[in-house]
Amino acid sequence: MQHGVRGDWSRIRRLLNADPNFGRALIESLAHDHGYSPGLILMTLSEAEVSALWEWMLVQYPTAEDPDRSRSGEVTLRHAVANLRDNLVSHLANIGTGPAVISSGP
Repeated sequence: MQHGVRGDWSRIRRLLNADPNFGRALIESLAHDHGYSPGLILMTLSEAEVSALWEWMLVQYPTAEDPDRSRSGEVTLRHAVANLRDNLVSHLANIGTGPAVISSGP
């Protein structure tokens, strides 16, 4: 996902859906390195693909299970995953295109 090209998402999504444990390991490794700045990951994804990734992450990492991020302290892997997930919505909002706005809507 860091060094891919447009069109790779369909294969990655199939892997995430076929093996959620693999998907979680992949996302966790990306979140560890890019939780606060996922720009490289998102460069090859369309608005709809970012939205699909966010939806997958909501199922795998529900917001109700997020650690309290309002306090300072150790940033755990789960913090990084929550940051990555939430930054996907921020990314869509920052794009500001019609499809991005629809994808990031309620």
